[in-house]
Amino acid sequence: GGAFVGIYTLMLAVVGSRFHGSELIGIYAAMGLLWGLGAFLGPIAAGLAMEWSANGLAFFAAAVCATFAAFVAVMGKKGRPA
Repeated sequence: GGAFVGIYTLMLAVVGSRFHGSELIGIYAAMGLLWGLGAFLGPIAAGLAMEWSANGLAFFAAAVCATFAAFVAVMGKKGRPA
């Protein structure tokens, strides 16, 4: 979990530089809600992955990082002017 706190902090900075006013407040609220949901469901999913395989935690962490990287890549393409 500690490794992912840096990602959250980075995303707060990125969002804060792109949005302002009430839109920023709504985005921060959604980020907080999703972070809490991940903090609840992440350990459950990681535990299930560890029961599935001795290397389940490594596979789970890799899958989470790959999903995040894919999301950033897709959103980065949408944000660039054509």
